Amino acid sequence: MTKTAGLRRLVTVAALVAATAILVGDFHTWLVEVSPVRARGSDFSVSYIAAVLVRHGSGSELYVQFREELQHATILSPSLMGAPFRLPFITPPTTALLAVPFTALDPEPAYRLFSLLQVVFLADACFLAATAAPWPRNITPLERVVVALVAVAGSATLVLLLLGQWDGLCALGLAAGYASWRRGNRGWAGFWIALGVGFAKPHLALGLGGFLLGRRYGRELLGAVAGGGVVVAASFLVVGPSLVAGFRDAIAYSTLVTPPQSTLGFTGMVSSWVGTGAGAGVIAAGGSGLVIAAAIWIGHLSRSDHDGQRLEPHFAIAVGLSLLAPAHVLAHDFVLAAPAFVALFGWGASRDSAAGRWPGKHCVAILAGWLVLNVAVGQDAGNGASANVGAGVPGRIAPAVLIAVIAMLWAAASQLRRHEAATTAA
Repeated sequence: MTKTAGLRRLVTVAALVAATAILVGDFHTWLVEVSPVRARGSDFSVSYIAAVLVRHGSGSELYVQFREELQHATILSPSLMGAPFRLPFITPPTTALLAVPFTALDPEPAYRLFSLLQVVFLADACFLAATAAPWPRNITPLERVVVALVAVAGSATLVLLLLGQWDGLCALGLAAGYASWRRGNRGWAGFWIALGVGFAKPHLALGLGGFLLGRRYGRELLGAVAGGGVVVAASFLVVGPSLVAGFRDAIAYSTLVTPPQSTLGFTGMVSSWVGTGAGAGVIAAGGSGLVIAAAIWIGHLSRSDHDGQRLEPHFAIAVGLSLLAPAHVLAHDFVLAAPAFVALFGWGASRDSAAGRWPGKHCVAILAGWLVLNVAVGQDAGNGASANVGAGVPGRIAPAVLIAVIAMLWAAASQLRRHEAATTAA
């Protein structure tokens, strides 16, 4: 065994041990710290109650918030009876529809099973991305598995487990879209992204939607319309004609229980750094508009990538912009970046291997960016002081780190594009 091979094996084993230890710690925290009372009042309990309403034929009342509160009173611990419950149902009705099978269980085991399945879906997403990524020939199967595990062990995973959110399944839809792109199935790429993200968190598809618009490929757009159409059709079947007004009112109500400065998108950064006045609102809205415009532009630039040499950085940029653009982005939503990291790492390994060095500068930079981003997300998730109104710089730091990572990816993609143009001209 050569010295380089020995070092690679050592790094691989160390990363495997570290990722496994983090995941074991996450599950231990989830099992120990989430009491039965907290499980019954988790974020998933909102979907659980909505699913009960759907099962009883009351889907038209999903967005009647006082009905949600009354239903919650039936499952909360006696110690919480009479306490106001301020978690509104603000997701599309498809989440209630998918949660119906869980109502066969009591609220606490239903929450446990749901949270566990979300991590399983996240792991599936990362391994699917690892399967589709353009790895060089000299990468071992163990190294691919370890990269996927490092992605699953991100700091957002613990938040996903504790709260019982839908992002694991959203990440799986995102990974399916990426895998379809890698296989040359543009229509299915648009379909899986729109369906996977749209069924629970359509606001997280703003950057990806702009990316598809900028690419202007008919099959991708038709696939996205079909995926979105499935979500809309299922939602109308559940709720009926009151869907649009109910969904709109629920989103407005959510702003009362989720202060903008507590979020982790561009709006959260502005609100926590500057405040929530009219000027801050204008800055936040303008910044979100620029983020969507950037997503459209990067999609336009990707049209010149006929052989897919820049697919992974473009895809990762689009995912990052999707986490910046919406006003309602929280720590658990950052698990959507996990499959993008795996795909990007595979691309970086291919670039490094072509240059005769693995691991090389691309993989080191990608891994460093991933680790710094996860430290920032973990810091923001556990630091309530940074979520105060106008806490000052730095309030929320995760969006600032995400902007820096996107800028570096954009620079790398631009350099590669210029290199391709020079090679073609020569």
